[in-house]
Amino acid sequence: MTAGGKPPLFYGWVVVAICFVTVAVSFGIRYSFPVFYRSILDEFGWPRAETALIFSINTIVYGVTAPVVGLAVDRFGPGRFMAAGAALLAVATASLSLAGQVWHFYLIFGILVSLGASVTGNVPNTTLVSHWFIKRRGAALGFFNAGVSVAFLMASAVEYMIRLVGWRNSFVFLGLLAVGLVPVIANFQRLDPRDKDLAPDGESPGTAAQRTNTAGAKAPVPDAKWVTNEWKLRRVIATGRFWMLFTATFGIFGIAMNLVLAHQVVFVVDQGYSPAFGALVLSLYGVFYGLGNLLGFLSDRFGREVTATIGLTLAASGVLMLILNRGDQTPWLMYAYGLLFGLGLGIVSPSVSASIADIFQGKNFGLIVGLVSMGFGIGGSVSPWLGGKIFDMWGTYLPAFYLVMVWLAVAAISIWMAAPRHIRPVPGKARHNP
Repeated sequence: MTAGGKPPLFYGWVVVAICFVTVAVSFGIRYSFPVFYRSILDEFGWPRAETALIFSINTIVYGVTAPVVGLAVDRFGPGRFMAAGAALLAVATASLSLAGQVWHFYLIFGILVSLGASVTGNVPNTTLVSHWFIKRRGAALGFFNAGVSVAFLMASAVEYMIRLVGWRNSFVFLGLLAVGLVPVIANFQRLDPRDKDLAPDGESPGTAAQRTNTAGAKAPVPDAKWVTNEWKLRRVIATGRFWMLFTATFGIFGIAMNLVLAHQVVFVVDQGYSPAFGALVLSLYGVFYGLGNLLGFLSDRFGREVTATIGLTLAASGVLMLILNRGDQTPWLMYAYGLLFGLGLGIVSPSVSASIADIFQGKNFGLIVGLVSMGFGIGGSVSPWLGGKIFDMWGTYLPAFYLVMVWLAVAAISIWMAAPRHIRPVPGKARHNP
């Protein structure tokens, strides 16, 4: 304890650290699919659309279960619930080593792995971090989301492991990795600062109680009536702002991210590069995705809409690099893609999560995050299959990449129409009373 009676480290940062590790492992397993995808195609020879449907099923299950997961975290807290999800994730991932038919992958990776990943994924972790931070919400969300960069860094390690011990044994190793999450989550993760006799951002409970609103006494809320609403399901889905956030999530994470990442490694190999180079580009994306998330504090300073628009512009520029690539003579375009697409989506991620919290923060916040995340699930269920179908029909991914750019533009418009700045100004943009 310090001289003032406060602990030297606010426990909220412990929560963020656990969230970082949890999403690193959970997303590492989900997003290792592009690397396994090549091996599965080589061994079984299934059509790309049929094989990519494995990831599509995984994503729709992830999205459909998101509201239930959010509601469960709101009601029961993260401890045993998220630990049980980690255990399911571990067992299901290891079980993939026994798969021999496409329906085995649909069942195990598509459903069981997805259930475990949903319970340990973005919805519960976003809910946790948003409860612990208000003034530094964008920064805290960015720090935990940077764990996804570790997930993509695993791509090169998984590709090497597949070459070394085969894809079946590699699934067993990933399952063992998930086992380590169980005791950490069960013993140390907490939903609410009050569980530790604390208040958000490390303030004393007395100081927090004196605030006139959650944005702070010096940051008046433009729409105080909106902020004081008790957000129940019927009221949430009746608002235009919810559907704008839903559309943005559908376009960014459902269509753009899932379509590109599911097919990125095979696209790179189709261009004449090696599978190892494809995994390297995926890892490069992950590094810059993490760096982009660490810039989440920019949305605390300049606003969610401006920051998200910058990120979406960078992401669209990255997709343009894929469109411009011709064969294996321009590897710099692949590097530029990894940098721009990763950095752009990394910047966008905490901006969107913070926008949801700014607009709908309350006791049912986990449920609301889950409802918005259904946009990711619906879009992500279609996009990997659609990318494969486009390739099977035209022999190229170019129409799919043009589609991605259109949806990135739609997402930018949707975030501006959701207008979180009109509900709860971020501290760096707040207008102070004279």
